[in-house]
Amino acid sequence: CELLDASGATREELSILALGGSEPTAAGGIEAEVMMVRSFEELRERADEARGRIVFFNRPMPRILASTFRAYGQAVPQRSSGAIEAGKVGGVFALVRSMTTRIDDHPHTGAMHYADGVPRVPSAAISTLDAEALGRRLRDGERVRLRITMGCRSLPDVESANVVGEIMGASEPDSII
Repeated sequence: CELLDASGATREELSILALGGSEPTAAGGIEAEVMMVRSFEELRERADEARGRIVFFNRPMPRILASTFRAYGQAVPQRSSGAIEAGKVGGVFALVRSMTTRIDDHPHTGAMHYADGVPRVPSAAISTLDAEALGRRLRDGERVRLRITMGCRSLPDVESANVVGEIMGASEPDSII
C-alpha cells in the first residue's frame, strides 16, 4: 500500500495484509482518497462522502476492557463486515485497523465476508502503527490518497493434517511442564 503525495508519487509504504476471503484489486490496483470512520453508523451518516473512496475503519480495540475477548468483540465487526458496509455506500476498498491492542507494524489478518446484492470491494488490515499515523493525518485535515494492489485469491478446500508430538523429560518423565 502506497501513500501518495500531491503529484501521485509514492511518499511512503504502509503495512497492510489482505483479509481472509477478500477479493483482489484489479490488475492496476486501486487509487483513491481515504475517508476515516469509527463505526458503521458514522459511515451511514457520511455515506455521500464515501462514494469512490477507500473507507478506513479506525476503531481500536478498547484497552480499558479487562477481557480481551470483549474488546475484540467490540472492534471485530469492522473487519468481518467492513467490506459490506463500504460497498453499500459506494466505497471502493475497506481498510481496517488490525485487531490488537498492541501498537506495532504487523498487520493481523482474519476472516471477512460479503453479502448478496452488495458490491464486493477488496478489504485489508492495516498495522496499528500505520493506522495511528494515517488517523493523525486525516484528523489534521490532510487529504490522503492511497494506491493499493492486492493479488489475493481463495483456493478450493484441501485436506491437511497437524503433527502432534510429545517429548518426555529425562529427569522427571511423568511430569508436565
